Amino acid sequence: MPEVLKKRPKKKLPPEIAEKARRLNEQNGIPFALAVNVARGKDTLSNVLNRMLRDSKVQKLMDARGVPKNIAQVVVDGKADLDRLLLKQRARQYLSENWSRSVIDELHKSGTPAALLVDPDEVVTGGITGVDTYEFRLVPDEADERTVRKVDLHCVFAPNDAKAVREAASIDTGIRKLDLGPELSPQKRINFKHAEFQGRLESGKTAVFITRRGHRFSGRILWYSRWEVGIALDAGPEVTIFRHGLQNIA
Repeated sequence: MPEVLKKRPKKKLPPEIAEKARRLNEQNGIPFALAVNVARGKDTLSNVLNRMLRDSKVQKLMDARGVPKNIAQVVVDGKADLDRLLLKQRARQYLSENWSRSVIDELHKSGTPAALLVDPDEVVTGGITGVDTYEFRLVPDEADERTVRKVDLHCVFAPNDAKAVREAASIDTGIRKLDLGPELSPQKRINFKHAEFQGRLESGKTAVFITRRGHRFSGRILWYSRWEVGIALDAGPEVTIFRHGLQNIA
């Protein structure tokens, strides 16, 4: 028969250690095992109480806000702001469903004509006939097909809204004087955080979106994706602004 391994008997605590641990347990409400460590000098009462208080705060935050333990811990430790973390989480969730959304692709698939503000100030109306990674093709009204770089686009809107968009837009003269053309390098562009768009989307508050050419559009965010932001202007029309062309949001 195989030999049966016997459990090693637990060593009895020295009476003085057991008594000290018992008092620590009763007087401070710490678990007996932790009290033994304190009694033996392997830990301090202050450290044990601080850890217990932290664990309590973490658990309360988890229960109250429904956040996972790792997030509750960094918030309790003062390493992050909870509302900011949750906003980033919601932005990630939103983008998981809208990451590749593009008005250019939608217009191409639907065949719907559009008005496009092309750098620096040209408004082109027509149908999009093809879309590639960095450029697209369109047929302007009563003209031959032309190719436009995506980086040259400032915004897109419905042709019937052209007059209302022109009247609603204004020019930031300070930015206009900088004569900022399209920036080909993504690293040199002003890259607004996804969480900023998410916060403005949720609040529904009006903001002013200013392009690199100084075009100012005042409105509220309807949707956003990796490359674009859909806004409803204060004057009513909807405009899609391209993130690569944004210089400021106020």
